[in-house]
Amino acid sequence: MIYKNKIGVLILSLLVLFCVGCENDYDYYDDDEIIISQFGDDESHKTGQNCMDCHTVDGSGEGQFSIAGTIYHEDQITPYENVTVKLYSQADIVEIILEVDANGNFYTNEIVDWGDGLFPSVLGETEEQKMIQSVNNGACNECHDGTTTPRIFSN
Repeated sequence: MIYKNKIGVLILSLLVLFCVGCENDYDYYDDDEIIISQFGDDESHKTGQNCMDCHTVDGSGEGQFSIAGTIYHEDQITPYENVTVKLYSQADIVEIILEVDANGNFYTNEIVDWGDGLFPSVLGETEEQKMIQSVNNGACNECHDGTTTPRIFSN
């Protein structure tokens, strides 16, 4: 009987160690904390991939992103850091401003009122480039994957 209890304790200990070792990379966020990209931050990852694959209600990434994507230089290969993403309403009023981090990524979990759609733009070093079509969701890299639609880029 003592032998079975020792095995049970050993198995339980190994399970606890395994679970502690499997924490994801996002433990620096609290569940109710606003998550937003900032110039110079380098905590983001998976540049160019669809952030919404993981950062959704049931996804493996912490935080449900409302807007997320990656900005590239004109070569559409090199991530473009420390530029600004803006989303305008139809009245050309800036509704949202996001800073692009050191990995070229921008993201937030703030609630967004998409209304009749918002018009994204990227403010690079020399000019602001606006998308002429409105969008109704913030999964930017889902469309701008570099294969079916060019990546988001600026100069």
